[in-house]
Amino acid sequence: MSIQRRGFLTLTTAFACLQFVGNAQAETSEIRTELQVALQRHLERSQIDGAIHFVDQDTATVQKLYPIKAHPLIFKGNNFFVMCAELRDEQGEKYEVDFYLVQARRGYRVVMTEIKNRKNLLKMMRAGNVKKF
Repeated sequence: MSIQRRGFLTLTTAFACLQFVGNAQAETSEIRTELQVALQRHLERSQIDGAIHFVDQDTATVQKLYPIKAHPLIFKGNNFFVMCAELRDEQGEKYEVDFYLVQARRGYRVVMTEIKNRKNLLKMMRAGNVKKF
């Protein structure tokens, strides 16, 4: 095989690899966007008079939480994703809230919300079952 032909094949292979990486990055970006849209929709639909209500099992009271910001970090498990958001109560106390999402027929849906309970997520991360996406 000639040097030019070998060089062309190497260049073609390199281009194909870059294209594959580019496609994978585009797919990842698309999934990230779909997840962010799903979380935003969930937060909007879950609000009653601008607040998300939840029963604080430590105090046996209904708390009102107000969405402040979604964190850009996304975690991936086996057929699910975890996204985090910061919410605040009426006194200004910060709550880190974890939202577990799965793929639905169209887009993604929140199937579980953890408020004031990150221990299971941390356990899954330590075991290597959940990683940064």
